[in-house]
Amino acid sequence: MGTKPRIPDRVAPAKHVIRTLAIDRSIPLDTRLSSLLFAVYGLPATKTFTLRRGQLRDEDALELLVGDRPITLPEPIAVLAREQLNLWPDADPEAWLFPGRRPGRPLDPQDLTRYLRTLGTSISALQKTARFRLAGAVPAKVLADMLDFSVATFENYARLAGGTRGDYPALRSIS
Repeated sequence: MGTKPRIPDRVAPAKHVIRTLAIDRSIPLDTRLSSLLFAVYGLPATKTFTLRRGQLRDEDALELLVGDRPITLPEPIAVLAREQLNLWPDADPEAWLFPGRRPGRPLDPQDLTRYLRTLGTSISALQKTARFRLAGAVPAKVLADMLDFSVATFENYARLAGGTRGDYPALRSIS
């Protein structure tokens, strides 16, 4: 009988970190929102920090467009995203969702890295935890399309997590 591969402890931030990011209003809004995008969706820092305001669409629910399919943001992430948009209500849709301290530049990942260290986690730990969790639950092709990754990336995470959904036959491309 085979054993399921063990996910290293260092990639599993405590649930309290995610809960803290969701509810602690003393943490800067851009830190909370960007960190939750890492923790829930495993988005790469380069994609997260270069999100444009127009990639958030408020139709029936708040959606984020990263890949081919929009992601409906759950509460409290949707609430935080709306608050972020409301900081500059007249900003152009092409403006950064997470503007940096330097004009015309997005938020610097080093600023977030320093803050997350005080919470006992990192961008990488949040991303890896999310990717392992998602890869074990959702087919690789679906994740790759939604989050703009290669299918191989999520197939690898599914394999490492011991998941079987990463190789969902109905979603394989037909040659």
